[in-house]
This record gives sequence, C-alpha cells and structure tokens, in this order.
Amino acid sequence: NYFNKKVDFKVYPNPSKGVFSYDDNYVFEKLEIRDLLNNIVYSCEKSNRLDLSFLSSGVYIVFLFEKNNIISFEKIIIQK
Repeated sequence: NYFNKKVDFKVYPNPSKGVFSYDDNYVFEKLEIRDLLNNIVYSCEKSNRLDLSFLSSGVYIVFLFEKNNIISFEKIIIQK
C-alpha cells in the first residue's frame, strides 16, 4: 500500500530554510523530494544532509525507496 510506512523516517529541522538532516541509520537505495503536484524536484542516493536551499518556500514530501518501492515518506516545509 502506497501510504503504509515501513520505516519511521524523520527529517530535521522542520521547517527549515532549505538544509535538512536525518539519522543515517536508515537503509534505502534512493531518496526523492516531490512537490505537492508529485513532480520530482530532487533525487539522490544516501546522504545524511539535504541541501534544498535552491527550492522555493513551500511544502514538499521526502520519499525513501528500496527496490523501487516506497518504504517511507515525510512532509518537509521550506520557509525562507
């Protein structure tokens, strides 16, 4: 199911001006940031710091993927 989280993933600080961190003990293959229209605005492999300062202020969703399946997601807010 698309909305069942398999991993409890937290991003901080939230809200932020665009730079976020998360604990590096999560196992995933890919991370995507999507806007509320589901457009992919950023994608990367594992990193424990996200510099999204190039994005406009707004609400975005962070998705974690493992074997092409979403294993977690978290809403983030960028406030500049």
